[in-house]
Amino acid sequence: MVTVRAVYDSMVPTLATVETVLAGVLRQLGEEGRSHLEHSEDLSRQAGIQPDDSQPV
Repeated sequence: MVTVRAVYDSMVPTLATVETVLAGVLRQLGEEGRSHLEHSEDLSRQAGIQPDDSQPV
């Protein structure tokens, strides 16, 4: 039996791709897109889904 590592042992390449696509979309949408993303992040922090980056760990 041969054991090989799976293609997705690391999510780093996937996360980098998502961040690159998101940056491109936000660049195209301009200020309105950035504002919408900030609002969505605020809501997710309030709901406890995303940690508050402004607080020390």
